[in-house]
Amino acid sequence: MKINSNGININCVIEGDGPWVTMSHSLACNLSMWDEQARLLVANGYKVLRFDTRGHGASDAPEGSYTLEQMADDLHGLYVALGIRQSPRGESAPPEVTFGPLGTAERLNWLVWKKRRVKTSSQVTMTGRS
Repeated sequence: MKINSNGININCVIEGDGPWVTMSHSLACNLSMWDEQARLLVANGYKVLRFDTRGHGASDAPEGSYTLEQMADDLHGLYVALGIRQSPRGESAPPEVTFGPLGTAERLNWLVWKKRRVKTSSQVTMTGRS
């Protein structure tokens, strides 16, 4: 599915039913990097949002360079369009994508970075695979 966010179309996949979990890929990848983790989360009662960041996968690739602030605004627009008020996040991109724009950080209650753990307002309860 494609959702218009921050002036571009962002490709995303939504699977499962339950509390939201957002999975964001690293540079030079796409949303499929989280296939295995998404299957496990869905099987354990979560609703998983995976998306291709701008210029990756099936999302739009506008001309010019991209900033971390733009990528964070893209995610914030997805959250607004989907009515997501809070979502744990599996992350492999830089933390500035998560914490860049005002509004996005308030929607998170815990984060998981690929290969490292980060605590926010509650204890981290799972880790991404290396």
